[in-house]
Amino acid sequence: MATDTSAVHDAVHVWFFEVPQAGGDGDAALHEWSALLDADERQHAERLRRPADRCLYIAAHGLLRQLLGHFSGEPPASLRFSRCANGKPRPVQTQQPYREPALHFNLSHSHRGVAVALSAAGEVGVDIERIQPGLDIDSLAPLTLHRDEQRQLGMLDPTARSTAFFRAWTCKEAWLKAQGVGLSGSLTSLSVVAVAPGISDNANASRTTILRDAAGNHWPIATHRIVLAGEPYALAVAAPALPHLPVVWHSTLPAAISATPA
Repeated sequence: MATDTSAVHDAVHVWFFEVPQAGGDGDAALHEWSALLDADERQHAERLRRPADRCLYIAAHGLLRQLLGHFSGEPPASLRFSRCANGKPRPVQTQQPYREPALHFNLSHSHRGVAVALSAAGEVGVDIERIQPGLDIDSLAPLTLHRDEQRQLGMLDPTARSTAFFRAWTCKEAWLKAQGVGLSGSLTSLSVVAVAPGISDNANASRTTILRDAAGNHWPIATHRIVLAGEPYALAVAAPALPHLPVVWHSTLPAAISATPA
């Protein structure tokens, strides 16, 4: 398989997908992705009781393997992973000498949405969440939002509140994942302090959101609002390289992947 790592050196790349439902055309894709998983991943999928959860897991990890295989030069089904000191997985190249810069990745999924972020310029974190208008935000806000965010949220109408809440949530989780902390970090110590509508990664609905950490440092987070299966999703990606590299959003796989699925 040809290696194409140069394609991810100039930007942080994020792919987002709608997961097909089991039955009909979705079965062929799910079968293909399942064939790429290793024994541990298959066992994990089998332990999931809800068919929708099983489909989501298989699709997410199959898509991740396809992308990592395409850009690392490894066959997707042969990829093996090790874990760093912070617990984040790393692909281990087994069929050729390991080359720097290492390919960093992160994976997120929610309902029927999957997001994969790749970067050759250092750590990266991504989060995707389905925006749920009926969610009890008043109960969740004290557990997840900084007091300044709670105050700002209270001034918005219900529809805007849902969007703002999930934008803040995805920004924080993406940043914590990029830091190698995950949700063991404190969400309430982080706050979204600004949205810069004039700073756009391309001509679509993406924009840059500024996150302030507990030490008062400001971090740019690339955010996006997308629609999958007729429902809105919030999407965010964080990486230390973001001040210097653009974010490129993709809604389809590279063309070469469909020709060489294994």
